[in-house]
Amino acid sequence: MKRIIVIVLMFPGFLFLSCKDDITNPPSSNEFLVPELVAINKDLTFTMGNSWGNPVEVNEIPAHTVKLSPYYIGKYEVTNEEYFCFVKDNGYKDSSFWSPDAWEKLKEQKRERPVHWDSSDTPWLNYEYSNTAKKPICNISWSEAEAYCNWLSKKTGDSYSLPTEAQWERAARGPDPGRRFPWGDVNDFSKYNDVGFFSQSKLLKEVGSYPEGKSYDGCFDMAGNVIEYCLDWYDLPDNSYYNWCYEQGIVQDPQGSSSGKDKSIRGVQNMLSSEYEIAREITTTRRFLYVLYSGSGQLQLTPASSVGFRVIKN
Repeated sequence: MKRIIVIVLMFPGFLFLSCKDDITNPPSSNEFLVPELVAINKDLTFTMGNSWGNPVEVNEIPAHTVKLSPYYIGKYEVTNEEYFCFVKDNGYKDSSFWSPDAWEKLKEQKRERPVHWDSSDTPWLNYEYSNTAKKPICNISWSEAEAYCNWLSKKTGDSYSLPTEAQWERAARGPDPGRRFPWGDVNDFSKYNDVGFFSQSKLLKEVGSYPEGKSYDGCFDMAGNVIEYCLDWYDLPDNSYYNWCYEQGIVQDPQGSSSGKDKSIRGVQNMLSSEYEIAREITTTRRFLYVLYSGSGQLQLTPASSVGFRVIKN
């Protein structure tokens, strides 16, 4: 009992705060931290894609109907201290957490931690962009995010992964008719960390810093702060996957194209200058890509400075 009390004092964010069945606060241990989760178990049939009209991007259409199985998704983006548990547990030295291509690239680069971390007890401290324990992990590759999920699955005995685009979008927009932004239908700079090339803020904020910007289901920072990796292959230039989904009528638990070279990312930051352009970029339906394989077919273990992730549990 004393050990449990000590852990709760050290990590108060993981205290059981509610017995509601729509929020799950997994226990921590003295070995690792488990990200706090939100259950998505209602209104699982929804419209995916831009169903509101202009402004609209070609990769957001056609809107189509998706039906999901119940799942849990991270209430917050994975933090530095949560990811550090994976690093401390020799996650970068265990091939079982990595795809064969990623493992070969990791050995080639002689990597034992994220590229910007040092070997101290607070290895993120020297990285100005994300330099506290409660800020989201970033400047990692898609493969590093995937490896963390595989490690967390082994540690907990549950099935963790990156969210599919459909899972991410349902958690961001809520049930039909859905929200253009996680908090509603009108852009509001006070509800998210407007960090990016043209914004006033150049640094990330600790997760949960914008409670008024949370989604319908209670997920934080699904716009602003870091961009987030998804599980799906990105299907442009022909947008064939969204077109295929539309033709099916209702698609059960879509997982994206069957193959590709790029991965999808969601929750994009402010990359543009005008308010109109910003509002177009940070919607719940906006899609971008992360290059996983080069044109020559080589896996890229390239860290993306503004990209992090959240987990899902099936």
